[in-house]
Amino acid sequence: MNIKKFVTATTDHSTYYQFCGFMSQNMRNKFGADCKVVIAYITNKDDADERYQNISKFAEVIKIKPIPEIDIGIQAKVSRLWLASQSDEPCAIVDVDWLAIDENFFKQCFKRTDKENLGVIGSNAFYNTPDQGKFPMNMVHTHPDTFKTIINPRSLNYRDLLLSWNTNKFDGKESVFNQFTGFSDESLLRKMVAETSMQNNIVHNEMPSHRPYGFSSRLDRSNWHIDLNRLSQGGYIDSQPLRPLNENFEKVSPLLSYLGLDLQELFID
Repeated sequence: MNIKKFVTATTDHSTYYQFCGFMSQNMRNKFGADCKVVIAYITNKDDADERYQNISKFAEVIKIKPIPEIDIGIQAKVSRLWLASQSDEPCAIVDVDWLAIDENFFKQCFKRTDKENLGVIGSNAFYNTPDQGKFPMNMVHTHPDTFKTIINPRSLNYRDLLLSWNTNKFDGKESVFNQFTGFSDESLLRKMVAETSMQNNIVHNEMPSHRPYGFSSRLDRSNWHIDLNRLSQGGYIDSQPLRPLNENFEKVSPLLSYLGLDLQELFID
């Protein structure tokens, strides 16, 4: 499967929106200038707002008003699922605060997925942990029909769909009415897969050099250190950079420069 569309989400929290320009340009640099990035922006701001205008320079932005009953951070996470189920072409769900380094690894993963299957990457991070059976949301990909089968089989509208995700099943982290720290969109997606009997329609792609809840092939914010020699020799696959970005520019800038991401042009204040 060829993926040229990537969906993600942000709120007005600086931890996330400051990455919108960098992530969007990174997708175009790595997957083609013709690729499309769609960002669900959970906000009450109007179209004249400067931040909305700035984010719109780099991606297609779909503004969605907050649902009072749901934590806004949870709403942003699950809005990516909604976007995927509404897509008109194959797409991948991405974290807004994430950057691809070795795009060929991901392209090979995409090729292994056909229309009837859900492609997932990195479920081996959960091996031998209490979360075994789940898989990372980042770079989950497939055809929109399969996304719809799993995410929105009853063709509900946006609000009704989110409000229907109101029960826990496996680990108590599936309901969107949980507190933010007690919610996992990965748990919710696992529940959806089970409820639509799609467990046998998952193509698992393992990330190399895995450890519990992480990968040494990832340049990760949990243990941030850029080995420039390793970076230049293709030793990293992807990165979850330090955040908020504006407070960590000095530490993150070598990676951004290596990826050809202009700090001044792409930063959103």
